[in-house]
Amino acid sequence: MDILITLPKNLIEKILSGEKTVEVRTRRPIQFDLFNDIVYVVQKGTRRVVMNFSIEKFDDVDMAGLLFLYNEGKVGVDLNWLMQYAANKRMFSIWHIGCVTSMDKIYVYLDDLYIKVAPQSYTYVKTYL
Repeated sequence: MDILITLPKNLIEKILSGEKTVEVRTRRPIQFDLFNDIVYVVQKGTRRVVMNFSIEKFDDVDMAGLLFLYNEGKVGVDLNWLMQYAANKRMFSIWHIGCVTSMDKIYVYLDDLYIKVAPQSYTYVKTYL
């Protein structure tokens, strides 16, 4: 099942440019099919869905694995931000970003997806886009 996540504009731009190739989350969506499902991204502070991407694979890593990804330059955030996000957490779900599509010419809003509030983590959506 497709999911919706919220990201700030700077991370959206890094994904679109190819600079950010992994998304770090504390949870992995259980009902997500790598071969058929899509991640839709709403820009933080707006109600607009601005891009989507596929996930090539999921990896579960501990803090050492997370720091390795940071050193590889794939995470797209600075070390201070990453350490604050990682505080008091043991494991992380790494989403390897696949095919990325900008939706800058398609106007889709949360209401179109029957979503009232942008998700903190992720939410499942039924889409026909």
